[in-house]
Amino acid sequence: MQKKLGFRMLMDVIPLRPELVKGIHGRKPVAADQGPLLIATRRDLAAESYHIVDIKELILRHWL
Repeated sequence: MQKKLGFRMLMDVIPLRPELVKGIHGRKPVAADQGPLLIATRRDLAAESYHIVDIKELILRHWL
């Protein structure tokens, strides 16, 4: 009702209980070919796969 009347209010839209969160948040892919895809233009940085903690360094090296 407050929103419809134009009052400012705090909206509680993110649930704190994990069972209420829907989707695939943090779920590992079943197969490697179903995981995330990273596309780059530098062939010298190409590899079959990367560990998730290496992605930040990979992106930084790509732009240098």
